Amino acid sequence: MPRSRMIRLSTLVVLLVGGPSIARAQDAAAGRAAPRAKAPAGAPAGRPALTLAQAKAQAEQNAARMNWLLDKWERQSAALKTLDVVIYRVDKDSKWDSEDHYEGRAMFQSPNLAYLDFARIKRLPDQKGRLVDAIDPKTKKRVTTRTDTIVCARDDVWHYRHETRQILIFPLARGDRQRALDEGPLPFLFNMRKKDALARYDMTYMGEDKKYYAVRVYPKLKEDQETFKSAFLYLDRSYLLPSRIVLISPDAKSLRDYQLVVIRPNQPVDGKYFQGKVYKDWQVLKNPGADVAAGKNASPPAGAGARPRR
Repeated sequence: MPRSRMIRLSTLVVLLVGGPSIARAQDAAAGRAAPRAKAPAGAPAGRPALTLAQAKAQAEQNAARMNWLLDKWERQSAALKTLDVVIYRVDKDSKWDSEDHYEGRAMFQSPNLAYLDFARIKRLPDQKGRLVDAIDPKTKKRVTTRTDTIVCARDDVWHYRHETRQILIFPLARGDRQRALDEGPLPFLFNMRKKDALARYDMTYMGEDKKYYAVRVYPKLKEDQETFKSAFLYLDRSYLLPSRIVLISPDAKSLRDYQLVVIRPNQPVDGKYFQGKVYKDWQVLKNPGADVAAGKNASPPAGAGARPRR
């Protein structure tokens, strides 16, 4: 497993204030190197401390800018009927000093259909000993192992665990369906409503450049706090959609960094992606966890350990 030092929270703040240098691919991103964010060259080592009046004025300006940004973001999100994005994800864990890379795809269709698929990328040392994505010389694509697929259909959620060949099916009431869509980066990608966002999050405008707005997010609700302690967003000025989402774990010892390398808004999406399907020789578990909710001591199926919320 690749080894890497955990990105510190302070480093993320520097990146947000300074602005990212993420390169967006215009075509399919398979086989390309993942975009990276950098601190701006020649950034000053320190700034004079603001007076109390200056700090108050700055906070008021940032609050006004955040309010304006939320209005604009909501209008743009309301115009989305479908969304198709290619994602490069990096998971970092300081406890194990580990780093895993994934490529994925997410598709959405209004009002509440969703599809997510992730595959772990094989990483190998290059000539300088640095770990890079392994590329198949024949296909020129990354060498990957599929891990998880989630289908949020009209009446249920299907979670495919490819490594254990299990299908977990969760029947959904209306509220449960929305909670399923709120896992991981989803609430920031589709159907963003200002009123709901302000009820769920403390959101702070952090700065902007020619391509991006930077926003810091703290969850207010317990269910969101169980998923992430804080989040950092880069909002693309053209699409008013996150080009990058960094979720800090509740214990602040790990993070998930989602980088959207291709964004296709309002393009035709095949409805088959939003339909669950049973595969031969796969174990099917309907409504797993129902026994626990009923007070019974249900244990997870063999080979299916605890998995982080996405």
